[in-house]
Amino acid sequence: MEKEFLKNLGIDDDAADQIMHQYNQDIRSYKDKLNENKTTIDGLNDQVAQRDTQLKDLGSQAEDNAKLKEQVEMYKAKNSQLSKEWQDKLEAQSKNFAISNSLRDAGAKNAKAVSALLDLDKVSFDDKGNLSGLDNQLEALKKSDSYLFNSNETKEPNSQDGIKIFPTGNPTGEGQNDDDSIVSKIAKNLKNLE
Repeated sequence: MEKEFLKNLGIDDDAADQIMHQYNQDIRSYKDKLNENKTTIDGLNDQVAQRDTQLKDLGSQAEDNAKLKEQVEMYKAKNSQLSKEWQDKLEAQSKNFAISNSLRDAGAKNAKAVSALLDLDKVSFDDKGNLSGLDNQLEALKKSDSYLFNSNETKEPNSQDGIKIFPTGNPTGEGQNDDDSIVSKIAKNLKNLE
């Protein structure tokens, strides 16, 4: 998002600066998490590669020893299982990031609250990063619990619901007849009651 985009929407410089500051903080936290996860993944991939190398070395050295071969096969199976578990975790993490981004794009005020109301087991995530089954749930949720989402409607500055910058009427009282003042009207009403 660019500051010029916000200014073109009619947002003043101070508000645009505050929005950009918050936006940059949010993006920075996502980038930090992404870099941290990438570092973890790279480290784990290095560990798996080292284990595979060690297993190959042990296998070649122990061609005559049946127990050692059996142990090597067991370690290979464990490594294969660990690799599958890590792959599953990475896919789940990618799915969660994609869901979070979709919730943000849908205008969710609180992504955790909205995701708690979704059936995420019915949401599928493919290799290309596409989600399916989420849009229908979001649309239904927007209809049933619209307060959880930001409104896409923009109000006119002079609309009935908007904030009025200038008061209506005649606040100074100039040009009014003394007979029409509020005090005189109250006095007239009191006289009529007697």
